[in-house]
Amino acid sequence: MTTIIERLEAIRHHYDVSVRGLADKLDQRPATVINYCNGTQPPKLEFIEKVLNLFPDVSAEWLIRGKGTDRKSTRLNSSHVALSR
Repeated sequence: MTTIIERLEAIRHHYDVSVRGLADKLDQRPATVINYCNGTQPPKLEFIEKVLNLFPDVSAEWLIRGKGTDRKSTRLNSSHVALSR
């Protein structure tokens, strides 16, 4: 099973966005997003909601709990953490 940190990383790679770019898109402080993405702090619910609003095809169940499929329309390949393109 993957961690939420790994799933956030998969989302960033899938959408080709840096941590700072993600911070800009979510209107968050870069330091805060860096801390969430490197595991220094657990992401707050507000941040998770913003990620899900920014990327509406990402499954909330997958992002939060690591269950089900990564995207609402495709299955997560269990041998890969990254979202399928």
